Amino acid sequence: MKEFTVPYKVRFQHCDPAGMVFYPRYYEMINVAVEDFFEQVLEMPHAWICGNGLGIPMRSINVEFLKPSYLGDTIFIHLQPIKIGNSSVQFSLEITFESGEKRVQGSFTIVFVNNLQKRPISVPQEAADRLRMMVA
Repeated sequence: MKEFTVPYKVRFQHCDPAGMVFYPRYYEMINVAVEDFFEQVLEMPHAWICGNGLGIPMRSINVEFLKPSYLGDTIFIHLQPIKIGNSSVQFSLEITFESGEKRVQGSFTIVFVNNLQKRPISVPQEAADRLRMMVA
């Protein structure tokens, strides 16, 4: 299996007054990693997705916050597709520190939708083929 990894620098904007990442900010970081995954791996930048009347909203996300991350840390967001459905893709998720120590773990599912018709659509064939190569 191949995973996709994004390094991410923890900045002041991500932190609470104690200098720790405020947990909702992790969701924003995960979303950035998903956008990068779609652009770099599936060659589907969000500008193209939105420009074609499509969307890839999260259907579900389940995470455990294991250890805090702090201002100035470099963390790594690891995404791994684990299941491809007709219109959805499930990913495993880990956020680690430079040493590999886990900070966050979980999974999420995104759904391909036609934004104009407000309904799910099949995973585009080219994207499905690339995702299958990562799952196998």
